[in-house]
Amino acid sequence: MKNIVSMADFSKEEIEQILFLAKDVEANPEKFSEALKGKTLAIAFFEPSTRTRVGFSAAMQKLGGNVVEVYESKLSDKMSAPESDEDTLRVVSDYADFVALRHKSRDLVKNLKINSRIINCGNGNDEHPTQTLIDLYTILKEIGRLDNLSVAIAGDLRGMRAGHSLVLGLAKFDSIRLTLLSPKLLSMPREYLNSEVIEKNNFEFTNEDILYVAGFPPAKEVSEDERKSYILNASMLRGKKTIIMNPLPRVDEIDIAIDSMQNAKYFEQSKNGLFVRMAVLLYSYQSPS
Repeated sequence: MKNIVSMADFSKEEIEQILFLAKDVEANPEKFSEALKGKTLAIAFFEPSTRTRVGFSAAMQKLGGNVVEVYESKLSDKMSAPESDEDTLRVVSDYADFVALRHKSRDLVKNLKINSRIINCGNGNDEHPTQTLIDLYTILKEIGRLDNLSVAIAGDLRGMRAGHSLVLGLAKFDSIRLTLLSPKLLSMPREYLNSEVIEKNNFEFTNEDILYVAGFPPAKEVSEDERKSYILNASMLRGKKTIIMNPLPRVDEIDIAIDSMQNAKYFEQSKNGLFVRMAVLLYSYQSPS
């Protein structure tokens, strides 16, 4: 029974085990239709979500399990203060086998002591490990390998939790050539970098195998012109076989004209989320703690 908290916790072999399980789930869904029958997943999201929340709900149900959702901690006019999220989760864990948690705090998921398996679905601006497993599965399907890759990640790298986890996940594999593209004020925090990378303060990529694009949240300390300079358009991909990925939701960081190009893989990436989330639940339940 293994918690899914940080990509730093995984070995290369463990990541591959989850991805191969996802491949089996995708190819043989009927084999797993009752794999978690009688088990319950609590989805405890204290921040908004659509894809991750719906994705885990669908994944659990396709494995034969049950789903309950937690939207907020308890508060009424008869209480002197809100119930802590920690207390809410401790109680919820007594009713569920898994807790899929999204929270604004970076530290809550790391320090939480509950009876259920914990699946980190985004802890503040720190990490989003299940998104990275989806990303790696997509790369494996599209390119056929996870070693010997050139990858560029662009956008708000300071606050992009999917980017933080992706860097940690890619570091588990061999011969990864990583380029980080962002304004200087939004560069990748050093804590996520444990190997040599190239950093550029512009949106200049070449013929990388993968370009992972994420936009800029509002009210960041860059000008509108600088933000617009990181928008990917079709002309930038002319003559390139680079695969374009994006964790979604897309705002305007990728021109919709790219959607019909062979390079675009972000909707396939989203579709892969179902198989990977099913594999994550199976792996978490089957693995020793």
